[in-house]
Amino acid sequence: PRMKDTQGYKDLMRAIDGETIHNEVYHSPISNRYYENTLVPLRDHDDKIYAVLVMAHDNTELIASAKKLNDAQQIAQMGHWDWDVLSNRLTWSDNMYNVYGINTADGLDFDKFISLVHPDDRANMQANIEFAFQTQTFNDFFHRIITPAGETKIIYARGEVVVDKDGKVTRMVGTGQDVTKQKLLEHQLIETSKKFEERNRFIEKLISSSLDLIMVIDKDLRFITINKKAETVLGRVFKGSIIGEKITDMNPGVIGTQSY
Repeated sequence: PRMKDTQGYKDLMRAIDGETIHNEVYHSPISNRYYENTLVPLRDHDDKIYAVLVMAHDNTELIASAKKLNDAQQIAQMGHWDWDVLSNRLTWSDNMYNVYGINTADGLDFDKFISLVHPDDRANMQANIEFAFQTQTFNDFFHRIITPAGETKIIYARGEVVVDKDGKVTRMVGTGQDVTKQKLLEHQLIETSKKFEERNRFIEKLISSSLDLIMVIDKDLRFITINKKAETVLGRVFKGSIIGEKITDMNPGVIGTQSY
């Protein structure tokens, strides 16, 4: 009784009426599994339908694996692509469409893909494609895209080149990953590092030009840094290099004093 009003029941009724039904993916609410199924009306000598042949292949594990792959790609902001260069047909995974911000129903070809690449990166994109054709090697590279919504993203492209028995390139397959956040963070870290370097250079310059004696001494009592004023004063008493030397080796008499 649970079958009534389900898709399976409707398909069966259509088949009884003479229509051949094929579902690439059919979910059975009874078994809670996924099938590829076909329903074929069987006719007698008078061309009357007397039965329906039902064939079903259980694809539950395959579909579950595909779902896990899609989930993993969504988490990694990654999709995969397949370019048949002979027919110029480009095939993307669902999440590749998500990364580029376009609807799977809109379809895609190579020219449309190129139109999404940032204008300033198209020449480099073409150069990488030509290199792949010439050397049969796909060099990983970064490029920018502009989605239909106007959002700029940075994509990391990886791939492999497929050739036929004559060594002719027939396909290229690979992945595209949205690494915008990683690249922005990397840029911020570089900028922060530059600011630290600038600040350190300013401090070093300030210390070096100070009229006060400035010295940095580590826990082993070795001189790490001294400014010019300290170098001049200490140089009158101690000959040779001072950096790296221990105070107590240079002046054992300092032990037990207030400064020690």
